[in-house]
Amino acid sequence: MKNIVFLISVCVLLGFSCKKKNKASEESNSSGTTTGILLPSPPNYVIPVPADADGALFASRAPYIFPSFTTLLGKASAFFYTAPGNYNYVDAGIVKCNDSVLVKQSGGSYYFGGKAINYQTYSGIDFTSSITWSVSGNVAPAFTYSTNVFPTDGVLTSPLIMYKNANYNLTLSGASAADSIVIYLTCDSIPVKKTIPGNATSTTIFASQIAASKKSGTNTKGFLNLIPYTIQSKTVSAKKYYLVNSTTATFTVSIQ
Repeated sequence: MKNIVFLISVCVLLGFSCKKKNKASEESNSSGTTTGILLPSPPNYVIPVPADADGALFASRAPYIFPSFTTLLGKASAFFYTAPGNYNYVDAGIVKCNDSVLVKQSGGSYYFGGKAINYQTYSGIDFTSSITWSVSGNVAPAFTYSTNVFPTDGVLTSPLIMYKNANYNLTLSGASAADSIVIYLTCDSIPVKKTIPGNATSTTIFASQIAASKKSGTNTKGFLNLIPYTIQSKTVSAKKYYLVNSTTATFTVSIQ
């Protein structure tokens, strides 16, 4: 269970965002002249980011479950683009979230994963009081940003069993101070993702989606993730960055 929670939290932060390399770097028209350079594919974030973004910074916390204790693990990641729609990453210098320095990844994004510590209430980045971003700048501009808005966990109140031939009426409670909530279902095939308003208490996952999430076979275990989040923007030197704070609660479900 702890590995699944950790994986979902990483997915929220990294957004499955290893940049894909295009086989061709240019297209030519019939006259042989260059029509343009093909840009990298956009990051496939679990949490949606508006298309006018010049970058996105994520602060996330999720439970990491040890056999006899659960710690809240805080993580952070940041992505700085060349321009909206141009997902070539640019250097932003030193990027910090609270007191933690994010490590620049080989693909150009920044990430701090933290370390889960048993019998410690908070591990990784402690978001109990505030979130402060500090970007020293390089190609991306320098800026700081602070907020204390962090959503609370959502609690699943509907049954922990789903059927591939029936719609599932998902109900939840407890999520507050959220702009929106991502519902993310995984099993052994195609993930199901949908976003609902932050004050919503129910939604429907359709039978076709449930069936697509599970291949035929003996595995019936799925993981249903409730991810409330807030999203704010900051414009610096005509560049618009979105700052996202999220929590993740993961529930094991049976898919029949």
